[in-house]
Amino acid sequence: MGGRRHILHDVIRKSETVTLTVGDKSASKTVVLEEPIDIYLEIDDHPYNSSVQDCSKHIESLRNSVVACNAAEVAHKIASTQQIGKRISKGFLGYITASLDIQNMEECSNVEAVYSELQSQSEELANRKSVMEDDYDILTTRYSGVFENLDRELLQRIHMLMEPCFRFVESSSKEQLRNTDSSLSAMALVGHKEQLDVQAHISAITVKQRLPD
Repeated sequence: MGGRRHILHDVIRKSETVTLTVGDKSASKTVVLEEPIDIYLEIDDHPYNSSVQDCSKHIESLRNSVVACNAAEVAHKIASTQQIGKRISKGFLGYITASLDIQNMEECSNVEAVYSELQSQSEELANRKSVMEDDYDILTTRYSGVFENLDRELLQRIHMLMEPCFRFVESSSKEQLRNTDSSLSAMALVGHKEQLDVQAHISAITVKQRLPD
């Protein structure tokens, strides 16, 4: 800050010896001289203040420029990083997509090959089934009559084997009926005969059922 300033206050002292001569006589006397001194400094600091303000303005401008440059550099780095990340992601996505497409094509080819093989095997099995059904019909037609004849022959043989038993039962019943005098005994014998006939028929049916078809 400018203005008038008192920077020095002092007193200058000096001793002087004075000799006085009057006639034949002389006398000396020492005289001390004092002179006060005051020094004032007039300072004009306006140019300095102006230069300081200009320097402050330049420093502020430089600081703003540095901040702006730093912000621009950070933004550029962020944008570049994002761009690089997008390119890497796009390239990786393209690589994965191409790899999946190749795998998909391979799997489709494998599926088509397996499907063709299964379709061929299905047609072959259908042909075999048709042939087996025809063979079964032929065998059924060929052997059904044979087994029917065997069944009839077995039935006749069973009747032939069981016929003596039936005759024995019948003759025994007749003999018992002739030898019985009372009507009550006759009725009992008749009931016994019917029971024997029923048992004989049941035995014949049981034997027939036990024979294989």
